Amino acid sequence: MSSLGYFAFPPPVDVGIPTSGGSNHVASYDRHPEVDVAARHATEARQRAQDHMRDEQRRAQEERRQRRAEVERELMLQGEMEYVRMGLSIRNRFGRVDKTRTDFVRAEIRKRDALTRITKQWESYERRWRGLMTSGQPITFATIPWPIPVSPSSVDDLDPDLVVQFFLESLQVPRNTASETDRLRSALLRWHPDKMSNVFSQTVDSELDSVRDGVNVIFRALHARIHHVKGSHHLDPRL
Repeated sequence: MSSLGYFAFPPPVDVGIPTSGGSNHVASYDRHPEVDVAARHATEARQRAQDHMRDEQRRAQEERRQRRAEVERELMLQGEMEYVRMGLSIRNRFGRVDKTRTDFVRAEIRKRDALTRITKQWESYERRWRGLMTSGQPITFATIPWPIPVSPSSVDDLDPDLVVQFFLESLQVPRNTASETDRLRSALLRWHPDKMSNVFSQTVDSELDSVRDGVNVIFRALHARIHHVKGSHHLDPRL
């Protein structure tokens, strides 16, 4: 008689983790709610950072595209201005005269030429003032950098309206940050008779009276204009 063999298995053993009190409990792998929240926040933060980076890239690409388009438009406009300066008219793609575009280009030429004139005029004025105060040479009426478009030959040529126009136009100079009030105040300080003692002391005697009279004309024109501006600001709360 044959006997059947069998496997004997040991009884299950509790492998719980001992606690400080000596009892055992089974380890739990359940996630804490706080861990889930922190992970979700980290994921959202990464997503926001990626979205922000994509937005910045799109913005940079759009800015580059706009700059390229501006350069292309400027190059085309410069070519058109050269063409119109020769007395010719712009033509459309059908070969017909484009009067609207031609008139626009002519207006742009006038505007740019005026800005070039104003910029050179202001730079010359400031440069001559710096030279006047550092040269140490005798001063005459002709060497004074009078603030009008054309150098005057006498006090009678100092038109107050032209004086005001000179300073208002200077506000159009590229990279200018001064307001009208700022420009007028600085000019008043420069042309105040009491501040011109250094100029008067270096002026030749034969022309001192005409120089004094000219300074007074400039100062009165500026003084009247700045009071007009202040009055306008007082009456109009938007200014």
